[in-house]
Amino acid sequence: MKFVLTALLALPLCAAPALDSREVTKVVNWKPDVPVVIEAERGTLEVMGWDQPKVDVYAKIEAETGMFRAKYAVEETQVLIDEVAGIRIRVDFSKIQQSSWQIFGGGSTRPKVHLKIKVPRSAPLRVKSTVATTTLADLRGEMEIESIRGSIKMSGIDGLVRLKTVVGDAELHLAKVTSGTRVETVRGNIQVFLPAKVKFDIEPDATRGEVRSDFGKTAGELIKERTKVNGGGPSLRVVTTRGTVEIKKQV
Repeated sequence: MKFVLTALLALPLCAAPALDSREVTKVVNWKPDVPVVIEAERGTLEVMGWDQPKVDVYAKIEAETGMFRAKYAVEETQVLIDEVAGIRIRVDFSKIQQSSWQIFGGGSTRPKVHLKIKVPRSAPLRVKSTVATTTLADLRGEMEIESIRGSIKMSGIDGLVRLKTVVGDAELHLAKVTSGTRVETVRGNIQVFLPAKVKFDIEPDATRGEVRSDFGKTAGELIKERTKVNGGGPSLRVVTTRGTVEIKKQV
């Protein structure tokens, strides 16, 4: 009995099987003012500004534990990169959706897609992320960002921003307010952080929601009409439907 126990203890521990995954990489040359369009879905998205005139794309397509026909799903998920109208990067599940095996069994039929993309800091940027955790950093070009049923964090942002969230939260750190800046949420919460001495106007539009500011006489002051901050300046348009937008001072 002692010999059997010793032998069992000597057996190596079996590692959990590795999940099916594959990687996609590509570098695309960028010309000034050419827009970069990103459509991410189901996973994570990181967009980082850099000083190179190139767009560097890295993607990892990864199955989830217990996923039905995981290897097939990973192989059929595409990360498409084209240069027809600007530079467009998008996740495509269409081959999986058209497959007949999707109707059998339960569970997820789509893998997670993790994108890490470097873009020139001044590049015009259009991002739509769906059911994804999104981060953007060190950017100063014109940005139009939409997040649906996910979360988003933007830091080191110095440029025109139009941000919309639907059933999700966002954290936005701005160096200043550029004329035309707009943040909007539907059933979510957005926090906008700004330097304490920045000059701007708050232009609220709340439908069964709230706009609050730390730049008033009290922290979290409810804003119901156009309000000047530090003497006023470019307008920060704030729209909320059944959500909350908080304008906060950067620490």
